[in-house]
Amino acid sequence: MQRCLPDLEWHTLDLGFYRTPNLSLPANTPFIAIGHSLGFLWLSQRLHDPEFATRCRGLIAINGCARFARAPDFPMGVAVRVLERMIRQLHDNPIEVFFHFQRQSGLTLPLPLPDHLDIA
Repeated sequence: MQRCLPDLEWHTLDLGFYRTPNLSLPANTPFIAIGHSLGFLWLSQRLHDPEFATRCRGLIAINGCARFARAPDFPMGVAVRVLERMIRQLHDNPIEVFFHFQRQSGLTLPLPLPDHLDIA
């Protein structure tokens, strides 16, 4: 998005999956929030913060989804047992769990990871 819209002022937040989190926005500045997947969910939850909601002029989702886990009203979701297994294994072998998730998502070459993942 940044390459496609180079004339805009950008402030990139980082939830800290790969490095130190950066969640600061310039004060008193309106913005349009763009998030990918879990990042979009995080942004949408910030709408409960009046200061964030007042300045947010819109939300754009990239690969955002309303639901991830399978349920009676969402049969195409991922089986809950699969997610529960991933959560249990995450603390023992986070890199293998992440690589497996990437393969299940259709990536043939896994994305590079840092030496340490912040599980929290």
